[in-house]
Parts: sequence; C-alpha cells; structure tokens
Amino acid sequence: MKKLMLMFAALTLFATPFTSLGAWAADSGGKVPVEEAATAEPAPLTDEQYKEMTKRLSRENDCIFIRTIDSWTALDRTHLLLYAPTRNHPYLLEVAPTTYNLMFEEQLAIYSKTGENLCPYGRSGLLLKDEHLFIRGIAKITKEEAQQLKAYKRAKKNK
Repeated sequence: MKKLMLMFAALTLFATPFTSLGAWAADSGGKVPVEEAATAEPAPLTDEQYKEMTKRLSRENDCIFIRTIDSWTALDRTHLLLYAPTRNHPYLLEVAPTTYNLMFEEQLAIYSKTGENLCPYGRSGLLLKDEHLFIRGIAKITKEEAQQLKAYKRAKKNK
C-alpha cells in the first residue's frame, strides 16, 4: 500500500504544473506565451520517422544509473520511455520479448546483475508481474523527441 501512495504522490506532482498553467492562462485572458504554446503539443512522428528513431537503439548503448530512474511511459509492446533523473532527461528503451502487459502495467521492477547501471549488455532487465523482459537497446533522446514519441502513440491509438 505504501508503494501505491508514493506513486500517487509522484503522479500528482507531475500533474500540478499543467493545472497551474491552465489556471494562469485563464487568469491572463487565455493568452499563452508563444514559446509555451509552441511546445504544448508537438506534431506526431510519421511511421518512417518512428522506425528511424527506434533503429537508433541498435546503434547506441547508453546506460542509466538505476537509482536515478524517476518514472516511465510505455509506447507500445516493445518500447518505453524511462526518465532519469527527471522527466527532462528521457531514454528510449527496447525490450524483448514482446508483451501486451507492458501497456497496462502500473508497476515495473528494474534489476541489473552487473551493478547499479541499467545497460543493454550485461544481463539487465525489467520484471512485470510474471514476465522477465531483457533490455535490447537504450538511447538517450531529447525531451522534444520524447514528446513526439508520445504524440505518435496517441495518434496511433486514436486511429
């Protein structure tokens, strides 16, 4: 029960800035500064751009210090975003085998047999309820690329 309450507090913390931005926009007559309006909703990636971005995973072998992982977002059955140490520092991960559970899980366990780093080499992995997922690739991406990936996920979901 304690883990669920901590997760709820973290989700509430992330929702707060968006709520205050909406309240600020309403108080200022609905005028949002241009730089904030431009970053509000990025254009989703095309299928080709998505494939190219996921191909980066086979070329890059980034590692993440496990203690700094803040949160995660599933993109599809094999890809997810991990944020470490804050949501301003996203990493794109590819896992194997493919699983539908990745899209619906609320908790995720991370382990590494090689130390305190999560790496695509060295027997690191993720645990869902009864599944063991291996890390096939990790690539550090920009915050804008992460937003585009999430927009792509939403566009695919709405089709």
